[in-house]
Amino acid sequence: MKFFWPVCYPLSATRKNCLIFKLVVFFVLAFAVLTGCNNPSGSGNDGQKPEEPNDPAEIIPNTPTEVVAEAISSSVIEISWTPVSNAQGYIIFESPVEDGTYDEIGTVSKTDFEHTGLEPNTTYYYRVSAFNNAGESSKSEFVYAVTHGVVPAVPVEVKAEAASSSAIEISWNPVSNADGYKIFKSSSENGTYDLLEDVSTESVEDTGLAEGSSHYYKVSAYNIMGESEKSNAVYATTVGPPPGMPGNVIASGESSSRIKVSWDFVPNATRYFLYQSMAPGGTYVKVNPSPETDYFTGNAAEISSLSSGTIFYYKVSAWNSNGESTQSIYVAAKTSPSGRPPAPTGVSVSAVSNLIRISFNPVPGATRYYVYVSSNSTSGFLRLYNAANGNDYFPANTGSVTLNNLPLNSFIYVRVSAYNSNGEGLQSSASAYNFSIPVAPWAPYLDSASLISSDTVKLEWSIEPFDVHTGYYVYASIRSTGPYIKVGATANKFAEISGLYQDMTYYFKVSAFDGNGEGVLQITPVSITTPAEVNHFSLSERTWYDNTIAAGEIHYYKIYTGINGYDWYINWEDAANSESTADVRIGFKRQGASSYIINVTDLGNFGWNKMILEQLPNEYFIIEVRGVEPGTYRLEYER
Repeated sequence: MKFFWPVCYPLSATRKNCLIFKLVVFFVLAFAVLTGCNNPSGSGNDGQKPEEPNDPAEIIPNTPTEVVAEAISSSVIEISWTPVSNAQGYIIFESPVEDGTYDEIGTVSKTDFEHTGLEPNTTYYYRVSAFNNAGESSKSEFVYAVTHGVVPAVPVEVKAEAASSSAIEISWNPVSNADGYKIFKSSSENGTYDLLEDVSTESVEDTGLAEGSSHYYKVSAYNIMGESEKSNAVYATTVGPPPGMPGNVIASGESSSRIKVSWDFVPNATRYFLYQSMAPGGTYVKVNPSPETDYFTGNAAEISSLSSGTIFYYKVSAWNSNGESTQSIYVAAKTSPSGRPPAPTGVSVSAVSNLIRISFNPVPGATRYYVYVSSNSTSGFLRLYNAANGNDYFPANTGSVTLNNLPLNSFIYVRVSAYNSNGEGLQSSASAYNFSIPVAPWAPYLDSASLISSDTVKLEWSIEPFDVHTGYYVYASIRSTGPYIKVGATANKFAEISGLYQDMTYYFKVSAFDGNGEGVLQITPVSITTPAEVNHFSLSERTWYDNTIAAGEIHYYKIYTGINGYDWYINWEDAANSESTADVRIGFKRQGASSYIINVTDLGNFGWNKMILEQLPNEYFIIEVRGVEPGTYRLEYER
């Protein structure tokens, strides 16, 4: 359409009138244009087609393209697209599934959008539309993204089980967001764990293991976000032989109706079976700790409701998943007879200064106690001597016993028993003590003193089997209360003390010494009385009779040496049986200046038996004549 703007010719009256004319023409033309645009048939505009609008805002935008969804964290997905030229904004839609309902989640004027607050490791689907004043485009094709995962949780229900004698299977529950699992192994629970395998399954087998060997395992889970902590340790032992037989099995009577049995723990054993019999070679029946259980998990058992004064026999075996061990060698214990006191309890051994104290709980009704000591926990227990009262028991008004010298730097085992009018009760369980303090040796037990001549006594003593002494000192006194004078030293457990006065009583005590010094003296002395002086006979007399010897008596005769080189013989016989062929002839023959040959023969057989007798310092020999029955005994010599 062409418009011609009117021109004012000169005929116009004034310039004002010309301007008014132009305005009228403008409004007329504008009206014509407007009415022509609203006429679809083109009427009013000479039948021509109207032109397209040239304002973009009057056109609906195209559908967005190149839509992209990308996870940027475990809870955020970013959606972006290329811009649409005439769009005033964009609408973002989301659905949990590809073909589901897409709900509007946001409107933006830019070409990207962040969807926040999402679940980790979850798939989300998106579509985008564009809009302006003219309307909204169709939705784009769907796109999707998966939010990032989080670091996996620690695997749980981790188990290790022996699969064979050389393999162990490790398994665990799956972890939802894990991409894989790492298995770590150690030879001990608190040791260093090294990587064994990296797998994507929920189990693995560790092979090539030694039979009966134990192994420890931990498991972690991982994904792109990282690795979890390791699980708690689990362990398993490859299948092997049954456990070994329990050792150090001990049975002890605890009362008139109760026996206690104990044993050492066995490696790899998970339970123990206890068997009881009434005879060593009898049938052994399993002892059940309760009606529901036939095994023990500890290393001791108490059997009650037993008959009093009865011996019972026990064996113990160990068990694990590989089977039961052989039964131990039987042990026996006896319940105390009815009425006898029970074994003392609470027995303990301690060192106090340089003394050893054995403590225990007093037993009601006990009138005395016995203490037993051994270097072995199961045998060799010997009853201790109580030096305070000269007996082998300790008084009832005590709960402890104090000793002044037990073995050094070694274990001893102690048992205690109680006694009443019905007899001695059972010994307590053995209590051990390791001595590490220097203690002087215990006083020996001076057992006997016997005369070997009129002025010589032989002393013999004993010691505890676990004592090791360097030597011993012998003390003597003429009064029981002392003072005691040291009269000899020896490394033996006997001594001969000579030079004693005749017809006098002597008292003797003994002490022991070692590297820790000298111990105390024996409290109660041993005494002996030397015989009275008897008549002498001269070798110039052929025969001398002594008719004063009563049955059981001993008379001693001194035979003085110094006669010039003579040989002589002395016979003695019962005068009432002088013709007996059992008469013995003893001959003394001078040999050198300080020794003699003793010849002994039966009168009916003159074969000689010789032995050397050293000359005594006081130049005489002792002949002992012991009375066997009342009678007269004759001493006779021949040249």
